[in-house]
Amino acid sequence: MLRSLVGSEMCIRDSPWDAFVCFMCWHFFGLCSVSKLFGSSVSQHCSLIPHCAFMIFCGCISGPVLRYNLRKKAGAPGNIIGDIVCLYFLGPCAVCQELRSVQASEWNWLLPTLTIPLILSLIHI
Repeated sequence: MLRSLVGSEMCIRDSPWDAFVCFMCWHFFGLCSVSKLFGSSVSQHCSLIPHCAFMIFCGCISGPVLRYNLRKKAGAPGNIIGDIVCLYFLGPCAVCQELRSVQASEWNWLLPTLTIPLILSLIHI
């Protein structure tokens, strides 16, 4: 299962900028990032209802459901019981595994087109 969930793009990839964007998205705007990830796990655009509302009001089951959706999307074997066990006993490792299984564009809602040259050009205006 681990081999099939490891994707092509990790949260922290090649540059410090990628690490900064990842930190900003998940540390300060985690609800928005996880809602967008949940929406993409069911092949939908993120919206307030049902994605954000589900993450807010069904918090204790939203993690296993998200993991289950990502696993099914990747075609990895397993079941919901395994997803629950992984999340509740190996939480940080499970979240890292989930993020490795998807492209950053599936969770990065925080100015995905923002680049360092664009920031520098905005500062000099």
